[in-house]
Order: sequence, then structure tokens, then C-alpha cells
Amino acid sequence: MLLTMIKQQLLLLKAESPLNKRFAAEFFKEIPSVAGVYYFRNSFGSLLYVGKAKNLRRRVSSYKQIKFGRSSKRLLRLVTETCIISWEVCGSEEEALLRENSLLRTFKPPFNRVNTWAENYVYLHVFKSGQDFLLTLDKELNPQAMRTFGAFKSKKILLPKLKSLMRLVNYIAMEPDEMLNLEPEAGDSEGYFFKVNNPFLENDLYSYLKGESEKLLMDAENRLKKLGHKDSFVEFTLQQDILIAREFYPTLTKNLNLIKMAGLRLPFIPKTSLDDLKVLEKSLLQ
Repeated sequence: MLLTMIKQQLLLLKAESPLNKRFAAEFFKEIPSVAGVYYFRNSFGSLLYVGKAKNLRRRVSSYKQIKFGRSSKRLLRLVTETCIISWEVCGSEEEALLRENSLLRTFKPPFNRVNTWAENYVYLHVFKSGQDFLLTLDKELNPQAMRTFGAFKSKKILLPKLKSLMRLVNYIAMEPDEMLNLEPEAGDSEGYFFKVNNPFLENDLYSYLKGESEKLLMDAENRLKKLGHKDSFVEFTLQQDILIAREFYPTLTKNLNLIKMAGLRLPFIPKTSLDDLKVLEKSLLQ
């Protein structure tokens, strides 16, 4: 009987929100019901987390629902370590989003994961020498590149998509008796070498990377239907490459739309502007 009572008391203790222990109900009533950003800090005043809200009181109060046994370990750690909560009123939800992005890039709070490391976003560079091309992914702009596209948020996600695209380019460019090896040759940096002996194919590649046209994929698909490949595994791989390149295309068109929306004279988006432009685009679509 005594053991059962102790277990029940422990469950009640665990079910209580850490924020309810630390902050009185009146504290949450003082938070304004307007758009803004909020800050969670530990007992030393170190910033743990930054968030944005359309309604600050409702959003901050929602963290009282984070309890042991009901929430993720990461959120439990956040509310357990939080000793200071403050906020900053913004004129609109859009303004709050932009302010949050700026704070994330500047302070990189440990409990924030998204939009904190814009310096790690990458550009896709195209280098050309005669019929030889090199596509690379780089965190920095390179003035020697013939073309630059991006910015993109994840090199890890982009590299396999780039490899699929290069296999398709090789497949279109090669004669049937040359199709023994379609694998792109890896470059010294994170990228691939390939040859393009057809100016129309070169233009189709640029149009795809700019997000203007999927003609490159349609040509690869038509050639695959007509000629196939004598190796069934390679043929299956090319079919998957077309699917991967087609799934990636909306990302390229979105970048193109952001460039047009912002009136950029550059053919790419500066990586420190990418997240802010997505906020502005979302606001325009509402």
C-alpha cells in the first residue's frame, strides 16, 4: 500500500510542468497577445532558445504542457533548464519571423536547429573548359565559375541529386556504344566532371538548374524509352535518376521565383538572404 502511494506521488511529480514550478500563473497573463519573438534563458542568463509567435501569450504558455513522459527529451531539457523568459513585441508575424531569423543567425541558440547556420549553405558552381565541365558545391562564391546557382541549405542532400543529374547528362550525351560507364567522374572538391559536346544539351542543363525547364529530363526519359540500356540494372538506375531529378526541380523553381520576387540582379540567392526571402514569399502568398 505504501509503495503504491509513493509511486502515485512520483507520477504526479513527473506529470507537473517544470515551467509551472518556476513561473506563477500571473507571469503568463502578463505576456501580451501580439506577434513577437520570445527568449528562453538558463539561470546564468545564457540564451537557450529563440522562437517567434503570432500570439506571444498563447505560444509561450503552450510550453507549460511539456511534461515528463509526454514530451520529447529535447523539449524536456529545454523547459527544465529555462529559468528566464522574456519577449520582444513585433509589428506583425512577418516582422517576427524576420527578427527570429536574424537572431538565429547571430546567436545560434543550442536548442534551435533550423535556420541557424546560413554560413553552411552552399552554392552550385559550373566551371567550363572546352567540352569539359565541372560542377562543384561550395560554401563560398567563386568568381572563376562560369555559372552559379543556389543557394541550397544542405550539401549532404544535394550531392546525390547532383550525381543523378550527371548520370542523365552522360546518358544523353553519349552514343549507344559508349554507354558502358555512365558514372560521373568525381572532382577534387565535392563535385563531378563531365563532358558536353552539344550546345543544346548545355543550354538544357542550365535551364534545368535555373528552374526554367525540365526539357533535359524529358529528353533523358524519351531516350530511355527508345534505346534503353543493355544493362538492366543501369537502366533501372537511370529511371530512378529521372525521378530524383524531377523531385528536386521544384526547389530550383522556388529559388528562381525568389530571385524574381526580390528583384535580384544576381542569378543566385545570397545564402544569408535565403531564409528571409522564404519568409517574404510566404507573406505574399497569404
